[in-house]
Formats: sequence, structure tokens, C-alpha cells
Amino acid sequence: MSKAYVSKIGNNNRIKEVEEILNFPDYIFEIDGKDISDAKITYYYDSIENVEFIDGKRGKEFSSPLIYLEISGVDDNNKTAFLSFMLKLDLEILNNFDKNKIEDITIYILESESFVKRPNEDKSRFLDYYLPTNKHSDMFHQLTSLYVLKLDDNKFLFKLTIPNENIFTYFEVNFKH
Repeated sequence: MSKAYVSKIGNNNRIKEVEEILNFPDYIFEIDGKDISDAKITYYYDSIENVEFIDGKRGKEFSSPLIYLEISGVDDNNKTAFLSFMLKLDLEILNNFDKNKIEDITIYILESESFVKRPNEDKSRFLDYYLPTNKHSDMFHQLTSLYVLKLDDNKFLFKLTIPNENIFTYFEVNFKH
């Protein structure tokens, strides 16, 4: 018996994006050691649509929750920069975290759908994550990490560090339904 899976990612539900302008000190956004200012956060809720095939025949269909997040802004030369990524979770999972307790949500990052546009580049490109494997070799690498702090229901502070890309950011999001 052979199994295969096909997934569809990317605003499957045609959900409207929500855009919030961020104010200092609700964020810090650095790429290559340079501050990115006038930041805004864009997000939408979605799902990953999956279909299982067994011996070439369509089997069960299922979906997984997804949140798309993008932080963008401008550098000192007024060039646009952004960082976008997707998380395999939903607002319900986030709201189930304890208030004022930091949670490591690195495992929820969807690597294949994460992009960066640096201030001096014309095009965006995939991010180079080094995600924890919980093996001995992790001790010798600078690991990507994503943490979230629940401030209140639907209100969170995210902190993302990607040493391989020289990116650091934290930003507050007040999710709306």
C-alpha cells in the first residue's frame, strides 16, 4: 500500500488581510543590523488543505489551521523591507496559552512559506532557517527561534530571531475576528 499527500497553502479561504500600523515600543524590526521603521503588520487566518491518496485513489481530506504574518517597513534610504511567515496554528491555540507566560512556538513555523525582502534587494527570497532538531548538533548552530507572549485574549507579543539571515524582530499583534 502506498500513500501520498497533496496540500494547498495560501489564502485558500480568500480571507481578507488585516493590516495594523505598529507604534514604538510595540515593535523592533532589524535586518542586517539596520532598523526598519514605519512598520506595519499584516495577517490573515487560513488553512492548509490536505488530500490523502492511497494506491493512487483519493482518500480522506482534512485541513490544518494556519496564520499568515508579515511585518514590513522602510530603512534609512526609504527602501521597503519585509518578513513574512506562516504558522501552523490558529487563534484558539494561541488563546489557550497562559497569560504572561512565554511560549516557544518555533515548531509551528511553516518553513516553505517564509520570505524576506531586504532593503537593498529588488526581489523577495526564501528564508534560511536553522530550526532545532533537539540533537547534539544543535549546540553548534545559531538556531532560529520564535516565542510568543500572551498579553490578553487575542493580543500577543511575538519575538523571532533568525541568526542565519541576521534578522531580529518582536512585534505586538491584537488579532481581530
